[in-house]
Amino acid sequence: MLSEEPVRRKVLVEEWVKLGWLGLLVFVVAVYWILYPSLLFDMVRLAEDAISLEAVTLSVTVVNFGVLLTLLSAIRFLTLMAINAYQKKTPRAIGNFVYATICVVLGILLSFWYNVLISTFELVNRLLLLVGLYIFSKGVTEGLFLGNRLSVSAGDWKDVIQGIKVFIFCLFLTEGNFAVFVNFTVFLAEQFNVSLVTSDLLVSCLAFLWIYLFVYILTELPSRLVFTKCGGCGMVFLNVSVHDSSWDSEHTLRHRHCPRCEKIC
Repeated sequence: MLSEEPVRRKVLVEEWVKLGWLGLLVFVVAVYWILYPSLLFDMVRLAEDAISLEAVTLSVTVVNFGVLLTLLSAIRFLTLMAINAYQKKTPRAIGNFVYATICVVLGILLSFWYNVLISTFELVNRLLLLVGLYIFSKGVTEGLFLGNRLSVSAGDWKDVIQGIKVFIFCLFLTEGNFAVFVNFTVFLAEQFNVSLVTSDLLVSCLAFLWIYLFVYILTELPSRLVFTKCGGCGMVFLNVSVHDSSWDSEHTLRHRHCPRCEKIC
């Protein structure tokens, strides 16, 4: 019990930092909303333009709000980085530094986009690229490390795979590729005598659905040949890292045990 107490205290420090940041975030958002009541109107207008796939313009209220959120997030990750460095958790410290860098880059992008006509595809693509980088780096620093030791074979690949999927989705989510899937949707509608001419929103939603299904098939099927997902704890591990087990000497009903919870997969 004595050996568990310092570990529990270290975890509580990080949780208190996250809880304090959440309270500060709620307070700042509430104050900003009171000072700039036009924020809601600007965000609704931005969402409407993005849904209609028109070029959008970020108002000064939205840009300042986004920069403020990225600044608070960067401060949070830098604080956690300092705590992890003090606790000698090198991978987590590096991860929090990467997260803070992503927040800074996002803030710089928002400042560049102020009062500039920008394509919806470019806006969404850049944001998804940063989200994918965050998920991927989180998967590497928190999933593939056991303490300070890199463990590719016994690590959790779930977030790494999700980050790669987001990267691939970004490659297809361009205006040119989107037009291809729109034309494919219209072609299918004509083949089945379905009228979609009066519903541009429906065509766009179906095109997004085709892109998602294409990326899913492109990534999910090959990943299942290399990885196995545990139905108990959700861990995704390499197949080659876990030996096959069987119920008898004839090796019938082959299965694997999850390295984390030892559930049969």
